[in-house]
Amino acid sequence: MWKWIVVLVFVIFTASIFPVTSFIYYPGQEDFDSCASNDVERIRYKGTRMYYKRNGERLAVYFHGSGGTACNHGFYKKIFDEANYSLLLVEYPGYANDPVHSPSRSGVLSAMKNAMEFVKSQGLSVEVVAGTSIGSAPASRYLLLSEEKPKRVILIAPFARLSDTWRFPLRFFGSWYLTLRGEEYNNISALEGYKGALLVVHGAEDGLVPFWSGRELYDSSKASPKIFLSVTGVGHGVAQDVNILEVRGVRKKIINFLTEDLSGMANEILTE
Repeated sequence: MWKWIVVLVFVIFTASIFPVTSFIYYPGQEDFDSCASNDVERIRYKGTRMYYKRNGERLAVYFHGSGGTACNHGFYKKIFDEANYSLLLVEYPGYANDPVHSPSRSGVLSAMKNAMEFVKSQGLSVEVVAGTSIGSAPASRYLLLSEEKPKRVILIAPFARLSDTWRFPLRFFGSWYLTLRGEEYNNISALEGYKGALLVVHGAEDGLVPFWSGRELYDSSKASPKIFLSVTGVGHGVAQDVNILEVRGVRKKIINFLTEDLSGMANEILTE
């Protein structure tokens, strides 16, 4: 008992010295304009930077995780390319050599809103919204706020609440503290009204975003059809490791979800 009290006091003391965002966001600083991909347009809209890859009429909007940059997640572009989707990769404030902003929940959600406005300004229609790890939060919020609901959503290594990533017994303190500091994300409430198709992919050994949290998000969702894919023996790398996506068959299942007729899909819980 005393051990946990000491740990809690240490966490409170540490949090009072260091900004809470430093424990949530790990921005890569690869320059936005220097991204090696030459087949994308570099978009700046109301201060939000995005990569836009045109490839057909269907459009997907993708939100990356808390580490790296949008450019680092370019391997998802290949997946959407193969499925014949155009793709909008959204960058967050404070990432990709941004000298002005610091990463934050408000920054992530402002980038999401600007991406939504950009899509509308171009007269485009979004078929898919996707997000990995913390990117599941702006992806879920997009579904809540968009007037025209996307038909499909893909969440890879998502959480029900950001505070679920805090370990017991600090999780209860984490929920209160993150809410107090304006950094809590609640994906259950954001997804509550969504009735389209949902694919959740989660590594069964995820030590960063607990497997049970992703499963709770899936179970709480009213989406239909909805599919949960558990990848055994894999941790959080399911969200960012190209080899896992390829070798374990995750890429193929994502492409099937993107391309198959929704009327032929059923609710499923799968293990790979």
